[in-house]
Amino acid sequence: MKKIIFFIVGIFVILIDGTGIFLHFGNAVVYPDGNITYKNCINLNQEQLLKDEDTDVSNRKSYVALLNESVHKHIANYWGDKGIARYHLRIPIYENYFLWSASWIYPSIFKKYEFSDYNKAIERGVGLCSEHAIIITGILNHKGIESKIIRLPGHVIATALVEETKNEWWTLDPTYGVTLPYNIQTL
Repeated sequence: MKKIIFFIVGIFVILIDGTGIFLHFGNAVVYPDGNITYKNCINLNQEQLLKDEDTDVSNRKSYVALLNESVHKHIANYWGDKGIARYHLRIPIYENYFLWSASWIYPSIFKKYEFSDYNKAIERGVGLCSEHAIIITGILNHKGIESKIIRLPGHVIATALVEETKNEWWTLDPTYGVTLPYNIQTL
């Protein structure tokens, strides 16, 4: 009897995993939707953001400013309860059945899940200021540009090393698309 139960559970898990291959995790409805906070800012789709990500990084200052604006224009600033299913704030079962299960067992922690993998955050297309910062620092670090997440009271931003020889850092706020050519200590 145990073998049959394990076999059925195994088949069920394989079906869930297989379904995830064919279903897209992102949600195109986020762009024209009126429920997002900065609806007029969201005008880049995932492919356009990834194209900007692949831009030449030889001029770091230009690249960092372009990327900051691109993240701002792609990621909707939204974390409301109405969009939990619509925007995949709760991880769908086909994406990760462990996180999906945890969202029902420990909803205070997992009901709305923030990605640490910037690629998954880009794919989802919505998040808070911290998700914006995770995305930009993830891309910059992947491109070899040192960057850090800065937690402020009530907000999260990023900082990036734009000139290594001068140790010049810029402060980035991809939630609002603001690039400040100063380090956080100067500000």
